[in-house]
Amino acid sequence: RGHVAAHREGEYVTCTIDPCSTAPGGGARNTDCFAESLSREQKSAVRDTAALRRYQSASLEMKIAYTSAKIRAFSQYMDGKVYVSFSGGKDSTVLLDLARQVERDMPAVFFDTGLEFPEIRAHVKSFGNVEIVKPRASFREVVTAYGYPVVSKNISYKVWQARRGSAAALKLFSETKGRFALNRYRYLLDAPFPISNKCCDLMKKAPAHDYWRRTGRAPIIGTRCEESQLRADSWLHNGEMVLDCTPPRCNPMAIWTASDVDAYIERRGLSLADVYYMGYKRTGCMYCLYGAQGDGTPNRVQLLKQTHPAQWVRMMKPLDEGGFGMGEVCDYLGIATGKDQQSLGGKEGD
Repeated sequence: RGHVAAHREGEYVTCTIDPCSTAPGGGARNTDCFAESLSREQKSAVRDTAALRRYQSASLEMKIAYTSAKIRAFSQYMDGKVYVSFSGGKDSTVLLDLARQVERDMPAVFFDTGLEFPEIRAHVKSFGNVEIVKPRASFREVVTAYGYPVVSKNISYKVWQARRGSAAALKLFSETKGRFALNRYRYLLDAPFPISNKCCDLMKKAPAHDYWRRTGRAPIIGTRCEESQLRADSWLHNGEMVLDCTPPRCNPMAIWTASDVDAYIERRGLSLADVYYMGYKRTGCMYCLYGAQGDGTPNRVQLLKQTHPAQWVRMMKPLDEGGFGMGEVCDYLGIATGKDQQSLGGKEGD
């Protein structure tokens, strides 16, 4: 499987497994090859999109070995003071299985925002040695004080900045060309409700920092580059391990694809939360609207009405009536909610 070394010199971790190593002449892949090459890459932080594509195209066997080595190296670096950030979703279920093959019964933490599907919570509770940590603030308190999470974390953050007079953010909403141009989202500046990215910060990141301060344990996280450009950029800049932040963190599955996750689940016969068999492609917070405008039909809000009607009603109901006030938000964003829809087979307004 190859030797793994973790050390603090220069704040990097070296690992002698390259997930794309191939024997000379195009022969069988070998996890013990190219150790020196990978070590040099870690030290010099030479990562580019070509390297990412190469890593993502590696075999599942190589990725399993590579990921296991990263988990082991990070645990060694932290003197065993690590935990698996377990959301109960597909990726973190795979990650927990991998981590507990490296270190039996490695602790896991579920950050329970109160917004998870009940099936996710039940799935989490089916595992041993999982601590449940709750945030200080509720979702209702967060959206009332700061605003709703819409479109994406980055867009919500920029709207938050622009509405508070940031000249740099306001300029981006006037730009029509370039990677960072946000002109097509300018309408959000006039939304009749507050918008921000504070939800994730206060309900997930803050509890994780509290846990770090309380225990000294650093997280192993199951995020993947394929999921967003921000996550890909993070890998390009840092690799799988970020050691110069508080707390340090490891993303050992960064190079995995969705098909890798599905193949591993099938190979290992892993059980998933029942919500995955209800038509959902994502199982994060039930009321999160990040990416909702790109959903197909039915979208996540319409599907929620069918599968979890009580939660859907609370989502739609105005804040002054005890709900979350997201009916107004969805209407402004043009996200179909199913309010006038008896079944997913018809169109709204029928």
